[in-house]
Amino acid sequence: MPPPPRKVSLGAQTRHPDQAQQIAAPDGALDWRRGDWDALRHAPVAVPAAIEAALHSYLNAFGLVFGCFDFALTGDGDIPQDWVFNECNPNGQWGWLPDAADITTAFADILSTSTEGGGAR
Repeated sequence: MPPPPRKVSLGAQTRHPDQAQQIAAPDGALDWRRGDWDALRHAPVAVPAAIEAALHSYLNAFGLVFGCFDFALTGDGDIPQDWVFNECNPNGQWGWLPDAADITTAFADILSTSTEGGGAR
């Protein structure tokens, strides 16, 4: 029997899709939002190349430079088939994630160097 799905939230900036975080509640609940946020477990998770390419395609198709993608992992996450897409929030919250400083830096880079979407010219 496969393991229960696990939530993965991923801020996939067009240049930094490797900042994926697996988020889990200590009791194993799938909907970790209902639990104690201070007790959540965060762990980086590698994004398979095929998923990364799909994220870039999604962002490009909608003219986005950022998206918080939510997936359920039905396996170890090593193969694309383990990744079940739930949603993309183009204005997802990320300030509470452990790597928020890295995401902030990525946004600053995009805003200060991009000529698309109203960035620096």
